Amino acid sequence: MNYVNNFLQKIREESPQLVQFSIGQQDYEFTKINPSFSEGALLRYEGRINPMKQIKIEIRHTINPNTNFNRLETHAPGKSAQLTCFHFGQLEFVSGKLIIDISQIVKFSGQNAPVINLQKKEATVAVLDAEGLIISEENRAPRWYLGTFNNETQQWIYGKGTTDFISNFLKVSLIMGHFRGNRDIELVL
Repeated sequence: MNYVNNFLQKIREESPQLVQFSIGQQDYEFTKINPSFSEGALLRYEGRINPMKQIKIEIRHTINPNTNFNRLETHAPGKSAQLTCFHFGQLEFVSGKLIIDISQIVKFSGQNAPVINLQKKEATVAVLDAEGLIISEENRAPRWYLGTFNNETQQWIYGKGTTDFISNFLKVSLIMGHFRGNRDIELVL
């Protein structure tokens, strides 16, 4: 568990005040504000997704010590469902795997008919791929990708850092929220 706690502490300490990125031709700017009182709330950012719509995205560490449920997720406060997440156990953070690609399978399930979920998944993968946020490997489902981390040294590798990680996590969250619907996120793609 120390690996996860050290990672979370690094994210808190190195989180930038301002995060800027683009999705397609649209620019976004998010400012760090105080997180809510929700359990596991680590960071909260506020920005505009269009001239009229402001949104807050919160990064939360959700854990159940009685199970293997241990993940980092994003939420749009006021909405019950998370935008997206990755599981520390599945990425082998907890066991101390040395090099970790922080990624998660792009999936849509249980929200619509299977054919609609597949269409949403394909559209999401196309946008994420255009943004350089997809890992595609033969015979494996596409995964979005946030960065690569050395679990032993607690350092980002490949020239990236915490700002890149948070920027990518917010970007993936907006894209996933847009395609999932019911998250009050509508992007111009």
